[in-house]
Amino acid sequence: MSRFVILMAVILHVLYAKDETDAGGDGQKFGYGFTYVRGGNADSPIGGGDADDEDENDQDDVFIRPWNDGGLNLFLAQSYIPERKSYKNPRNVPSDSCPRDEDLAQAQGRTCLRKCLADEDCRSPRKKCLCDGICGLSCIKPDRECHDELGNPDKGSVILTGRLFGDRAIYTCEEGYRLVGVEFRLCQADGSWSATEPACHKNVQSSGYCDEPPIVPNARHNAPQEQNSFAPDTELQYQCYLGYNTLGFARARCLQYNQTVKWFGPDFKCEARSCGEPTDITNGRHEGECHAFGCRVTYYCTAGFDLVGRANRYCQADGTWTPGELPICVPVQCPIPSDPDLGKAIFSSTSYNSIVSYECLYGNSLVGQPTRRCGPDKRWMGEEPFCREINCGSPGMIPNGWIENLHLGTSLGTSIIYRCNKNMKRIGASSATCEKSGRWSYNPPQCLSSCVVPMVERGVVRNVSAGSMVAHGENLTLECIDLYEPAHGLATFTCNNGTWNVIPRCEPARCKSLPRRPRHGMVIAPRMEHGSRALYKCKDGFQLAGSNVTECNYGNWSGLPPTCQEIYCPFPGYIANGKVMLMGNMGYYDYRPYVKKVTNNRQIMYECDRGYKLDDDGPPGATCVAGRWSPKQLPRCVAEQHSRGRWARSIKSGRTPVAIRPGGKKSSGKSTRRKQGTRRNDPDYDDGQQHESRDTCMPLAVEAHATVQIVTPGKNASDMFSTGVVLSITCAEGYRLNVGNRTVRCKRGIWKPERPACLLIPCTIPDIENSAFQLSDSTILPPNSEIPHNETALFGCNPGYVIQGPEVYRCWFGEYINTHGQTSECVPGPCELPRISYGEYTAGYRAGLTVANGSTVDYTCSEPNYVKINPGPIQCRLGEFIPDFPICRTRSDRFGVDDFGRIAWQEFKGGGDITEGGIMVLMDRDKRNCSEPHRVHGSLVFRDGEPKEGEKKFPHGSQVTFQCVSGLNKDRTTWQIVCSDGSWNGRPLNCDGEVFVEGLGQPSNKSCIFRNNEANLMTFYEDQQITEDVVEFPPGTELISRCYDIGKFAFTGSVRRRCSRGDWTGMKPACFGLSQENDYALEKPPTILFRHQLGPIAQSNDGRLIVYPGTIVHMECLWIRRFGTPKWEVSHQYRKYPEGWTEEEGRDKTLEYRLSIFHAQKDDSGTFTCTTPTRHQHSVEIIVHPVHCPAIVERKGLVASTKNTKMGVKVHFSCHNSNSLIGAPELTCLPSGSWSSPTPFCESVLCPDITNITNDRILRVSIVSREVGGRALFSCPPGFTIRGAGTESVCQSTGEWAQPLPRCEEVVCEPPTNPENGYIQGGSTYKAGEVVQFHCHRGFMVEGQPIAVCQDNGKWSGTFPKCLPACPYPGTTIGGTISMVKFYYPIGETVTFDCSTGLVLQGSPNLHCQKGGKWSSAVPTCIPAQNN
Repeated sequence: MSRFVILMAVILHVLYAKDETDAGGDGQKFGYGFTYVRGGNADSPIGGGDADDEDENDQDDVFIRPWNDGGLNLFLAQSYIPERKSYKNPRNVPSDSCPRDEDLAQAQGRTCLRKCLADEDCRSPRKKCLCDGICGLSCIKPDRECHDELGNPDKGSVILTGRLFGDRAIYTCEEGYRLVGVEFRLCQADGSWSATEPACHKNVQSSGYCDEPPIVPNARHNAPQEQNSFAPDTELQYQCYLGYNTLGFARARCLQYNQTVKWFGPDFKCEARSCGEPTDITNGRHEGECHAFGCRVTYYCTAGFDLVGRANRYCQADGTWTPGELPICVPVQCPIPSDPDLGKAIFSSTSYNSIVSYECLYGNSLVGQPTRRCGPDKRWMGEEPFCREINCGSPGMIPNGWIENLHLGTSLGTSIIYRCNKNMKRIGASSATCEKSGRWSYNPPQCLSSCVVPMVERGVVRNVSAGSMVAHGENLTLECIDLYEPAHGLATFTCNNGTWNVIPRCEPARCKSLPRRPRHGMVIAPRMEHGSRALYKCKDGFQLAGSNVTECNYGNWSGLPPTCQEIYCPFPGYIANGKVMLMGNMGYYDYRPYVKKVTNNRQIMYECDRGYKLDDDGPPGATCVAGRWSPKQLPRCVAEQHSRGRWARSIKSGRTPVAIRPGGKKSSGKSTRRKQGTRRNDPDYDDGQQHESRDTCMPLAVEAHATVQIVTPGKNASDMFSTGVVLSITCAEGYRLNVGNRTVRCKRGIWKPERPACLLIPCTIPDIENSAFQLSDSTILPPNSEIPHNETALFGCNPGYVIQGPEVYRCWFGEYINTHGQTSECVPGPCELPRISYGEYTAGYRAGLTVANGSTVDYTCSEPNYVKINPGPIQCRLGEFIPDFPICRTRSDRFGVDDFGRIAWQEFKGGGDITEGGIMVLMDRDKRNCSEPHRVHGSLVFRDGEPKEGEKKFPHGSQVTFQCVSGLNKDRTTWQIVCSDGSWNGRPLNCDGEVFVEGLGQPSNKSCIFRNNEANLMTFYEDQQITEDVVEFPPGTELISRCYDIGKFAFTGSVRRRCSRGDWTGMKPACFGLSQENDYALEKPPTILFRHQLGPIAQSNDGRLIVYPGTIVHMECLWIRRFGTPKWEVSHQYRKYPEGWTEEEGRDKTLEYRLSIFHAQKDDSGTFTCTTPTRHQHSVEIIVHPVHCPAIVERKGLVASTKNTKMGVKVHFSCHNSNSLIGAPELTCLPSGSWSSPTPFCESVLCPDITNITNDRILRVSIVSREVGGRALFSCPPGFTIRGAGTESVCQSTGEWAQPLPRCEEVVCEPPTNPENGYIQGGSTYKAGEVVQFHCHRGFMVEGQPIAVCQDNGKWSGTFPKCLPACPYPGTTIGGTISMVKFYYPIGETVTFDCSTGLVLQGSPNLHCQKGGKWSSAVPTCIPAQNN
C-alpha cells in the first residue's frame, strides 16, 4: 500500500511538472528532484548532419539545481543553488524556454545539432534557430523532411500532419484495442521520427503492457516523457543525475510473467558524489559533516580574526568544492592609539595581539598599564594610561637636624642636603635626589647624640678621661685593676645615641678553669664566679685524704687539692667446720689472713667441710664494698644427717657454688678448682676467654641493603659468625634473599642452607600473544623469563600486528619503570587501500584510506575490457588483503596460483618482472632459483609472513620482505625483493643503525621521528628546510625531499612522505652522486651543471628546476669527450634546442656537452634528459613560470632594500632611529612563491628597569635615561665598596644594558696577627667599623695603640702595637708608700719605697725593673723604729 501511495505521488508530481513546463516555466524538468537550468555537457558529442554544425570551441556548462518536489527530495536541505554565470560565447547561454539535455538525447539515441540562441548563430542562412525538444535550441533547416515511411500498426492507423520538421504522426487503434506506446511521433531536426512505433493491444482483463516504469531517487530513464505505456520486451536504461554515482544494475525490462506483464529491474541506487574533506584554513575552522554533492560547509575564524571571502562552500556535481578559492582569516585591526598628554604611544602594528607601549616625557611618570594589547573585539585591552608630573614631596623632618634646598622644589632631578646639629653624628646619606619613581634616592639620615665617659670603680676607661664626650658608635675599652675584671667579660662598650649599650663596671675575677682533679677522683663545680665552691669526690674503693671543698677567690681556687687513697677489706674471720674461698683470676682458693690487699668488688665464697653444710639462714658468700664485706655476717656450718648420700648426689648433679652479689643475690660459680678444670675440658663450654673457635663461618659482607640480626648466639659470643649462631637477614626494598625462610645457621664452618645474600630483584617477561621481547644484544627472551636489574628489553609484534602500549621495558628493582603501569599488546594491523589501475572502490572508499582488520571492501573495474581478479569483495586480514590483492585484469589474461598461494600469470606479454606493489609475480617452471639474499644488518626476513632463517634456495617468483625493527629510531623501513630467473629484483635499503627485534610489527598510531642523517638530501616542512638532526612530527605531517643539487645527485625514494601510524609512508629517500662525484666514471649517470643569464633559476622543494620567463639557461652534461658524444632528449616538441660541446672561453670543451634554452617561455617546460654513450642517463624537469612573492608589507619605521618580488631576490631590512628589528633581517623569495620568513617589524628600543635585572639588593641605581645611549649610575652604602665594571652602564642598541653590571661587596679587613707575647680580643669577621683590642701576656706591656678599627677602605687604622717585656706592679708595704703605681713598668724603671712616721724601712728602698721582667729585690717592709 505504501508503495502505491508513493507511486501516485510521483505520477501527480510529474503531471504537475509537465504543466509547469507547458506553461513556460524557467526550465524543463527531467526525472525527479532537479531542473536543468543551463544547457549542455562538455563531454557530450555535438554536431548534426552537416559539417558546418560542428564547433570545437563550444563551451558547455551544466548546473543542476533542486526544485520543490513536494517533500521527495528532503535530503538536499543544504543544496547549493549557483548564481547565473557569464559566458564568453553568447550562444552557450542556456535557454529557459527550451533547455538542452544532451545526456538524455544520447541515451535516447539522438544526435543534437549545433547550439544557438538566435538565427545569427547558425552558419548557414538556410538554417533557423528552433527548439528541437530535448536537444534545445538548435540550428535546423525548416524544410528538412523525415523520409522514413511510417506504416499503420496492426489493428490501428497513423495520420501524418506532414513530413517537415515539427510535423506529427498521430497513432490510433481500432475499437477494442488500446494503444501501447506514444500517441504521436515528431519529425526531428536530424530527419528521423521521434520515439518508436506504438502497438495496438487487445483490451483484455489482464493487461498486456507495462505502465509507468519504476522510479529511482535521483535518476531518470531514456523513455520519452510523454510515453506512459510500454510493450513487452521494452528495455529502459536508467542514468543518475549529474553529481551522483550509479551503484548497481541500472536497467529495467518489461516482461510477461505468469500471465501478467510487469517491470523487472532496475536494481541500483544513486549515491551522491563526495568532494572529500574540505581544506582547513589558517586561524579558522569549518563546520559541516556532509561532504557529498549538494552539501555545504561553513568557515569560521578564531577569535581575533576576520573572514575574507565567502564563508560557505558547496560540493558540486563534479566532486569539487565551490567557490574554488578558500576564504582567509586576517587579523582584526584596532584603531590607531592616541598619544597621552605629556607622553607618546609606541607601536609597530595595530593588528590582533599587537602591543602598544606608552612612554612619558622627562619629568613625568606613567599611571596605568605600560602596554596594551589589541583584542579580538578590535579594541585595545585595558584602560588608556596617562602621564603625571613626578614630585617626590617633602622627605620629612630630621630630629636633631635640618634639610637644605627644599625651597628649590621637589620635582624630578631636584637635590637636597641633609644636615645634623653640632656634636651630632649623621648615620645615612648626606644628600638625596628625586628619582623617576617619585621617591627620594635616599631616606633622611639619623642625627645621633654623643655619650659621656663614665667613672668606673676599680677600673679605668682606656685612652679617654672620665666625663669627656665620645661620638655615637664609638667603642671604648675598660681595664680593671688586679684581681678584678670587666663584668660579664665585656671589656668593650659602645655609645648608642647618648647611652651606653652596657654599663661598664669591674667585678672580682672569675676562675678560668676547674680545680685539678685528684687521681681516682673527680671535681664537681657548678659555677666559676668569685666565691663559688667546688666539691672533690673519689671513686668506689677509694677514700678522700684532705679537704673535700675548695673556693674560687679572685680567680684562684683556695687550698691544695686532696688525694684519693685505695682502701682494702680485712680478713672476715674463720668458720667452724668450714673455710673461706677468695675468687681470683683462675678460680677460687683458700683465703688466709696474710692476704692483706683485697680490693673493692672482690668476692669470697663460704664452703663447709665434708659432712657439713651451710646454714640456710647464712649467706653463701660476700663482696668487698668500700673496705667492708657485704653482707658482713658469717654463716655457720652445721652437720648433715646423711652426709654420704647427700654428698654423692651433690657430686653427681654437678652442683655449682653460688657467689653472692652485693645485696645478697646469688650468682653462678665453681665449687673447687677440680670442678673448674673439668668444665673447661668440655668443648661446648665457654669460659669467657678471648680464644678463637675452631669452627667459624665465612664472614658476611656489610651492605647497605641488608640488615642482619642475631636470633641465637653461637658458641663464641664474641664472634658473630661462630658455629651455632642463627642469623635473621632482612633485605631492603628492591632486593630479595637467596634463602627461603629468612634465617641461616652456621654449622661446622658452613652456612646452612647456603651463604645468605641480598640479590637485586629481576623482572619477569610478560606472556603477550603475537609478540616478542629482545635484549640489546639480539637475545630473544621467552615469556616468563627474567631480565636483571637496569636491563632494557624491546617489545614488538609479529607481522600483521601493531603495538598498543609501551615499546621499551626497563627493569628497575623488580619493576618496569617506564611503562607507567601499562601493558603492551599486539592487535591486528589495518590495511591501506592501494590504487587500482582501471578500477575504483565502491561504497565511498578510495585509495589511500586505511581500513580496520576484518573490514570488507568491494571494487569495480571501470574499463569494459577489464574484470576483477576475483568476483567477490576483499577482506583486510592482518595487514593484507584476502583472498587476493585488488586487481583489474584484461579478459584475455589467464591467472594461476603459484606454490606459495599467490596469483601469477601463466602467460606473460611485455612489461617488467615485478608489477606495482610487488603483488603479482611471474611463474615459469623453467626459470632458475635464487640463492639466499644478502642479510641486511638490523632487519628481519619474512617469506609468506613467516620468519625465514637458514633457507638457502628460493624458487623463481619468491618474494622476500625485509623489515627493520622498531627501536629508539622510529624512521622504520620495509621493502621487498623478488626472485626473477636466478637474480633478485628490487633495490636493497638499510635500517640506519636501529635496534632490531625479530618478529616486531608496525608501531602504534603516534607521531613520527624524522632523522636528518642522509647525506646530500634536503627535506622541507611547510616550505622550510629541516636543519635539526632529529625532529618529532605529529600524525598527518607531510615532508618533501630533494637532493642538495638536482644536477649532481640522483634522487631515489618518495618525494612526499606522510606521517601515518607512527611511520613515514613511501620509500625513504636517498641521494647518490653522479659522474662528477665519482671521478667521471663511465658506469655512472652524467652530472648536469646549470648556468643562467638574464633571469633567476631555482630548485623547488620537490626537485624541479624553476626558470623565470626570459631567462637563458645552459645545461651542461659532463662526459669525457674522447669516449663519445652524449645525447640530449626533450619530452616535448615545442622547439629545437641548440646543443654541442661548449666553446665558451673558460669552459672545458672536452667535458661539457651543452644544451641551451634561450629566453625561456612557458612552453619550454618539460623533462630534459642527457644520455651517455654507455646508455646511462640523468633527467631534469624544468618548469618555466613567473614566480613572484607577495608585496612587502609596509610597516612603520621599516626600511626595505628593494621592492622587487621576483623569485630569488633578497630583501634586506633595517629600522629608523636605531630601533630594534624584530624578525629576520633578510628575506629570500622562494621558488614556491613564498618569502623565506615573515616580514619583520621595528620596535622602539628601551632598556629595561635595571633594578629588575640585578640581584644585588644593596647596589644603588640611579637611571638617567632608558633610551639608547642613556646611562645608569651605581653606588654602594657605607661599609660596602663597588666591584666590577665601573660606576655606570650604558643602554645599548640591542635594548640591553652594557654588561657586566657592578656589584657591592662588604668591606672586610685582613685578619690581624697576634702580637708576639700577646693576644687579640674582639671582632670575628673584621667588617668595616669593627674594633679589635691588643693584650700582652703577663710580664709584657703594650707599646703603641692598643685598639685598631677596620676602616671603609679595608685597611686597619694605625699600626699594630707590640708587647715588650715589663715588670708587674710589685705591690706595697704596710705603713709605707711607693713612688708610682702602674700595671706594668718598663725595663730599667726604678720605684722607691718610703715608710710612715714612726716606722723604718727594712730592705732596699729602690727596686729596679730588670731585663727579664723581674724586680731587683723584694719589696721592703716597714717596722717600728727602735728607740735608742
